Amino acid sequence: MSLLKSNSVQIGQSATATQNFTLSVPSSPDGTIKLARGNSGATTADVLTVDASGNVTTTLATGSVKFSQLSTSATEADNVASRTAKAWVNFNGTGTVAIRASFNVSSITDNSTGNFTVTFATAFADANYCFAFGSQTSGINDFRPVVKDTDTIGSSSFVVLNAASTGVGTFNDPLTFCVTIFR
Repeated sequence: MSLLKSNSVQIGQSATATQNFTLSVPSSPDGTIKLARGNSGATTADVLTVDASGNVTTTLATGSVKFSQLSTSATEADNVASRTAKAWVNFNGTGTVAIRASFNVSSITDNSTGNFTVTFATAFADANYCFAFGSQTSGINDFRPVVKDTDTIGSSSFVVLNAASTGVGTFNDPLTFCVTIFR
């Protein structure tokens, strides 16, 4: 194995500098590495930067975008809060109801056939969250997870039904019920 020690390495030998790339570290090393378009030792346009903490920044035609953000918000905390699920659960809805896996869901209550209360481990500031559901029902294809308009959606829990798509008040215990909450 050979070792190359250099602050800057050119990749490519094209006579046109913009068809080459340069991999470099600052003259005063700080854990940052850059990939730039152009020749080593000449003016280059940064394409990709990885800082000492592992944050990746790329420069696009429209400006700089941090991969860790993936949005235009000013703070990383806002970005993370906006793009991650605040709660989710996968549970067995037949027989003895049991949570298979979850995040920020403390319990599932079996109210009756196809009727469940999802309770959050940490309540939200309000009930203005977005939910998405999915269910697997044995041998029956016309059941859909829904929140009934007369049921309360609260900051600490809500009721979800596995209801017949015909709307006749028929419910079914699903083999698998999945709930995801975003806020």
